[in-house]
Amino acid sequence: MATTPLWRSYIRQRELAADRYAAQHGFAHDLTLFLRQARLDEMNLPWNQASFHPSVEERLAALQPYLPHSSDDGVKYAIS
Repeated sequence: MATTPLWRSYIRQRELAADRYAAQHGFAHDLTLFLRQARLDEMNLPWNQASFHPSVEERLAALQPYLPHSSDDGVKYAIS
């Protein structure tokens, strides 16, 4: 019980690192689409406030630097 906050922080950081790894290998757009859909399913239950997972909003914010901006070369992504 005493180590729960440490494990929670570690697991949250590992999940964000996994997202970063996927983004660095070209999956930022796909992961963003998935997370936006998952956001609809995310529930804010009172007993789940101290989750071991980062929130969808936190994960989406962390992916922003890996997404092309409108000022880039104008490449459009096709949703398959």
